[in-house]
Amino acid sequence: MNITKVLTDNDLSNIEKIVLMYLYDINKGNSVTLSSKYIANEIGMTRATIIKAIKGLIDKGIVVKNNNSNMYDGVTANTYNLKVRKYI
Repeated sequence: MNITKVLTDNDLSNIEKIVLMYLYDINKGNSVTLSSKYIANEIGMTRATIIKAIKGLIDKGIVVKNNNSNMYDGVTANTYNLKVRKYI
């Protein structure tokens, strides 16, 4: 990922840029499975801020979120597929 392309993309908020770079860096690929709480703790932001940033990235078509669940505990961490071709 070309960090300069991300940082100079005026369509993204600063928080969206940080979250996108984190998601990409944590997996170095096109998908990652993490909870918003885990991301918030790692980055040092509130869970609500992370959820808002991810929603913005989803709305812009940069992230696709897959809701994961299991039959025992219900909801688990989400899988985020990154569509970052324009930043390479």
